[in-house]
Amino acid sequence: MRFVPGLLAGLFAIFHLAPSVYAEKLLQANYVTSCSNDNAIKTNEIKVKLLPDDGEAWLEYDGTLGYNGKVMFNIDIFAYGYNITRKSLDPCDLKIANLCPMQATKMTVPWNRMSVSKSSITDLIPTIAYYIPDIDLLLRVTVVNKDTQDTVSCIEAPVTNGYSVYVSGVGWALGVITGLGLLVTVILSILGYSNIATHVGFRTMLLLGFMQSQAMYGMLALHFRPLARNWLQDFQWTVGIVHAGFLQTIATWFQRATGGTPSEIFSQESDVSIAVLKRSVGNIAKRTLPSTGGGKELLVKGVERMGYRAGIEPSNIFMTSYLVFYFVTILMMFTLVLLKFLLPAISKKANSAKLNNALSGATEWKGFLRGSIYRLAALSFPQWCSLGLWESYQHDSAAEVILAVVMFVTTAAALGFATFKVFQRAHASKALNENPTYTLYSDPACLTKWGFLYVHYKAQCYYFIAPALVYVLIKGIIVAFVQTSAVAQAVMVLIVEIAFMIATCVIRPYMDKKANSFSIATSVINFVSSICLLIFSDVFNQPEIVSGVVSVIFFFMNAIFTLTLVIFLLISFFYAIRLKEPTAEYHRLSDNRDSFRMSQTDNRLNTELLPLEKAIRPMGEEPRPSSPWAPSNNGSARSRWDPGHAGVGYNHHDEQPPRSPFADQPPRSPFADPVEPTLPLIPSGDNIGRRV
Repeated sequence: MRFVPGLLAGLFAIFHLAPSVYAEKLLQANYVTSCSNDNAIKTNEIKVKLLPDDGEAWLEYDGTLGYNGKVMFNIDIFAYGYNITRKSLDPCDLKIANLCPMQATKMTVPWNRMSVSKSSITDLIPTIAYYIPDIDLLLRVTVVNKDTQDTVSCIEAPVTNGYSVYVSGVGWALGVITGLGLLVTVILSILGYSNIATHVGFRTMLLLGFMQSQAMYGMLALHFRPLARNWLQDFQWTVGIVHAGFLQTIATWFQRATGGTPSEIFSQESDVSIAVLKRSVGNIAKRTLPSTGGGKELLVKGVERMGYRAGIEPSNIFMTSYLVFYFVTILMMFTLVLLKFLLPAISKKANSAKLNNALSGATEWKGFLRGSIYRLAALSFPQWCSLGLWESYQHDSAAEVILAVVMFVTTAAALGFATFKVFQRAHASKALNENPTYTLYSDPACLTKWGFLYVHYKAQCYYFIAPALVYVLIKGIIVAFVQTSAVAQAVMVLIVEIAFMIATCVIRPYMDKKANSFSIATSVINFVSSICLLIFSDVFNQPEIVSGVVSVIFFFMNAIFTLTLVIFLLISFFYAIRLKEPTAEYHRLSDNRDSFRMSQTDNRLNTELLPLEKAIRPMGEEPRPSSPWAPSNNGSARSRWDPGHAGVGYNHHDEQPPRSPFADQPPRSPFADPVEPTLPLIPSGDNIGRRV
């Protein structure tokens, strides 16, 4: 029977010596890559699967042999870059057709079963190798001339055991937790628990931002090891890379309708050997071309690799992300509209005056919806900075390029406008009140629309909005435009992470000690990860075992920290459910941000008893002023504080207007603020409690 050259002989060298202990043992190889620059072996397709306990192997091969002569196979097996075994095989001893001697011919082996003796399976590979997720096991077969020992060809294949850390359930679980965090933040904000909402929102955004950074790392054109590559693949959903059959159909139809040519990688899997970018063992050959050399072999890397691993055609990656974004947008708006109608109904059934007073009116809901658009822009900014700019360079179709540019420009313009308005109001507030944050926290309209940008920072550090947005923008540009150079990407990411880590550690811009601690920890983890990325770029030409060990460190470090952030967020859910301060320690806040904030309940204190007053007032009697210094309805600064101004604060039929006890004090801000800014009314920023 005709057999697979080189690689299959090498696989049999493993399989003939492996032990048989558990029932579900599996080793398989789905593609090969060339580790030499010759064309002696060209592979179109290869699939090898070994079931040791069943004593069988399944084989399929299609390729071409381009050498005539007697050859030997030198087999090397690498685990995490370490050479665990080396063996030489003579194809004549194995009685393999067309290999003794090797003959230049086309070889095709259909998918079929072969019996393997259990007693002859190698004991050189430990049993645990069959169960370690994403085990980094590489088989390299060097074909040499039997007489001269000159190298004829070299091929290698990653061997997997079927277990992986890339599990769809992980992405779904993280997505649900993140969505709950955003939903809880919205509900608490509507109900007036703004302090708890701020903390829950911060923790949610910290987790989401970290996961988006992981996804952007996964889109870099680096030589990731299997464990690191599949770990980063778990976060692809944060940038809209989600596999769904109907999304692929829509994306393909749209591309064809707009003059593009869809890629057909998955439909050609039976004819093409598809490989993800990986460093060749021994660094024999480093290729930058899409082909792995010889035969019909396609190499995917960077953004295309992440899309391929998700089951998405490279030409459909952007449109899939675009459609997922609009699905999330519709879901978000539907949820807000649902809350608008459900919460008033709940308040009526609960007969709670406190809950009823907390709910906003129609005008405030419109402002809240506008603010939600800005929030959505902030959530999707990493997505458009990376995939939007990448599509503008990729040119899948003219219409897709236009959509990509429009989405990026619109999102960047919205966030830029919001940042400008925050800076503008802060400077105006500083000129009027010698405090840049008074207007930011006392104006409900500003807080509703753009508060999400600065409430997580200290009041005096509102300006950190700009560095945070620039940080995301630069990383997106690196992902989009530097796909052709792994080293350049790794170096630039390292520089960006160092700069942001230093800024975070020195300025400590976040609202309290706990927030700063977790933010600094996040920036440090990202910095260490960027060092790992630099190693994955092979800039140091380090031994393979170093890359293997670094990939394990990279996985465990990021996995543990992700779990920590998830627990950090879940703890805030506990406080949100209780609506209670976790500790009883109260002291003055350093920035007094809440002393400037006007609660929704306080905004109604001057008007909620007017219907009762009107009912008991004698017919024809003029209304009496509630206070000579009470705020008026006209909203002007003079009418609020000047008792002599017409129509405000006193009865014109009286001979003299009553004098306000605050008449000798300077006028207050035109924004209604019933809270005295110097009073320590709320708990420490290290805790979570209700803002008043």
